[in-house]
Amino acid sequence: MWGVSRTNSEHIPMRPPFPLVRREPDPAPLPTRPVEPVRTGLPSRVPMLPAHLRQTLRPAAPRWGVLAFGDPRIDTHLPGGGLALGQLHEIGAAGVESETGALPAGFAASLAGRIAPALPVFWIAQRADLYPHGLPGFGLDPARLVLVRPDDDAGTLAAMETALREGAAGVVVGEVGRLDRVTSRRLLLACLRHGATCLVLRRWPHGRRTEDREASLAATRWRLAPRSGEHTSELQ
Repeated sequence: MWGVSRTNSEHIPMRPPFPLVRREPDPAPLPTRPVEPVRTGLPSRVPMLPAHLRQTLRPAAPRWGVLAFGDPRIDTHLPGGGLALGQLHEIGAAGVESETGALPAGFAASLAGRIAPALPVFWIAQRADLYPHGLPGFGLDPARLVLVRPDDDAGTLAAMETALREGAAGVVVGEVGRLDRVTSRRLLLACLRHGATCLVLRRWPHGRRTEDREASLAATRWRLAPRSGEHTSELQ
């Protein structure tokens, strides 16, 4: 038999268990800024706004002036320090006063008597239960009254808008149960154009009160209630 022998053995290099990686030196640290302390609380956003935007957050002075009540508990909460004239205002009451309308009518008469005394007051209502002889006690001269008696709420609102747009009235008072947003906008625009003040008395004579689906555009909304006396008498 012939045999073959290998006189030169192959050289097999040994490999490391992991590849060799050349490590670069760490870069120089970046300069750091001092950390500001954390402020607690919620800062006001008004100083952060530009000057021309801060002006829009301030209530503008009423175009036709204001009627001050003379009571700081009320005037301080109203823009301009009083009831804005030439605007739309909504007056309501609670309980039985929302049916009779006596308290809202007295409040409206006291306001109308001090607004534009030389101009007439249009009082528009479906029910003829306004007692003119009692109005001087609230400061309203009955000679200024122009009484209008429509058939329903739609007729009352239409008559109110007409009286405002004619520009002859100083105050227009209307007693209605329903007041939607579109109609209140029409009344408001008529007030702003001619400067007359509109007082909407929310009244439900038979207690058939319906909730409004939309908020009106009235500048203020008043909800009146009689104040009970401090002293009560006992029945003997």
